[in-house]
Amino acid sequence: MTAGGVSMLAFGRDDIARWIWYGTLVVGGAPVVVKTVIGMLEGRFAADIVAMLAIVTAILTDEAFAGVVIVLMQTGGEAIDGYGFRRASSSLEELIARAPRLARRKKNETLEEVKVEDVGVGDTLVVRPGDLVPVDGSVKAGTAQIDESALTGEPLPRAKGEGDQLLSGSVNVGSAFEMRANRISGESQYSRIVELVKKAQTERPPIQRLADKYAIWFTPITAGIAIFSLLITRSVDAFLAVLVVATRVP
Repeated sequence: MTAGGVSMLAFGRDDIARWIWYGTLVVGGAPVVVKTVIGMLEGRFAADIVAMLAIVTAILTDEAFAGVVIVLMQTGGEAIDGYGFRRASSSLEELIARAPRLARRKKNETLEEVKVEDVGVGDTLVVRPGDLVPVDGSVKAGTAQIDESALTGEPLPRAKGEGDQLLSGSVNVGSAFEMRANRISGESQYSRIVELVKKAQTERPPIQRLADKYAIWFTPITAGIAIFSLLITRSVDAFLAVLVVATRVP
């Protein structure tokens, strides 16, 4: 779009600008059209159909600039969604990577290293300096300095005494202490956070679900208004303008 504008305004080459915009329209719009058509054949009647109609209309009516605007809006929104998805994926990978995996269980005055999945409610665990709290529990003996910043955002360590609650995934930044396991690994706070992030990653945003839900009504209504505008004004530009505006309404 910028290159075409420079060609037209700075050099007065409307023909070059037109071909730049037309090439951008075809190259950028073709994937949108193909993906939408495939979705329709698979029974997905989504809000992207209006954008597809606008792109096709722009090509047929030789309105390259308007078509580029549509492609920019559609692919720009998809790019932002993709960026958000990658950020969520990265955050999820980081959460999983730092999840507690091992615990030191005290039994008959001896320590045994076990997987967090093997920790049962009531088990006595020893948390050494620098260790992650393996499961939700409470301080059983000694005092603890706990860094909960990864869970609560609190930047300063919190002092914990006997009976105080401990969250899985927090870090012992003080001396070693004993704790009692109050929940199994799968029911602990850290596991719940991971599951919530996974759920948020796989589910579509509510506004997108709403747009797709009403696309079956929105699309024919939009097409009807566009056709009505064409009949009233006798101008294809009016038909295309309705589609361009409707492209970003959902």
